[in-house]
Amino acid sequence: MSNIPKEIVKKLFEDQSAKLSCPQCKSTNVAKILHGLPVMSPELQKDLDDGKVVLGGCTVFENMPHHHCNDCDTDF
Repeated sequence: MSNIPKEIVKKLFEDQSAKLSCPQCKSTNVAKILHGLPVMSPELQKDLDDGKVVLGGCTVFENMPHHHCNDCDTDF
């Protein structure tokens, strides 16, 4: 498997103007799920530490959730 280039990871996880809310608990404490094998960088580590990104694993399937609620652990 190839690594996901840092530039792609950065583009995928740029802040969006509208905050998402969890469909289960309505929290806006939501992280983006990064699927695949990322290239670790200080920026990605900070986003992981800050709860902005969670790792979704190396296997990628259709219709996988793209967001994770940090409060109730729901993936959506």
